[in-house]
Amino acid sequence: MRNNKIKFLLLLIGLNLCFMLFYLIYYKVQNPSLVNKVSKEEKATKQDIESAITKYMRRLKENPDDIEALKYLGGIFMQMEAWDKACFFLERGVKIAPHDSEFLINLATCYFFLKKYKDAAIYLERLLKIEPDNYMAKFNLAYLYGFVLKDKLRGEKLFLEIISRDNVPKNLKQKAEESLKELKTK
Repeated sequence: MRNNKIKFLLLLIGLNLCFMLFYLIYYKVQNPSLVNKVSKEEKATKQDIESAITKYMRRLKENPDDIEALKYLGGIFMQMEAWDKACFFLERGVKIAPHDSEFLINLATCYFFLKKYKDAAIYLERLLKIEPDNYMAKFNLAYLYGFVLKDKLRGEKLFLEIISRDNVPKNLKQKAEESLKELKTK
């Protein structure tokens, strides 16, 4: 008797779920404008991005050495996490302006996300030759060497440089100390 009541209750719940599912499908079919509606802001943003990409691509067609266009396109593709496309524009920018720190840091970032760690390290090294006090770049390079590229001594040396400087922000110095301790225990 008890099993029959449980089976009956489960049947009612199942029928109710089926009814709700069919009603949901029916509602979506009858009211497509109310379901999955994309906001005007989202549409505008996507259109704005596409328009800007087109604009800067035209500028590059007219002048392949347009630094502003290369930076914009590299940056927008980075935001979209289209790392290969971003690298294409940033590499062109580095060829034109080899000492531009924005190109170098962005290219290093792209290579990191593409898991081309040695290339990322190369561009961070180049940046540090231009801006030796760029401690964020130095921290990232120390992390790359110490934890990813398995060059523990190089990583330790860079972390120590960060820790020993007075003009390094306190939170970065603290993070370098923590990373150095972690690296030494590996």
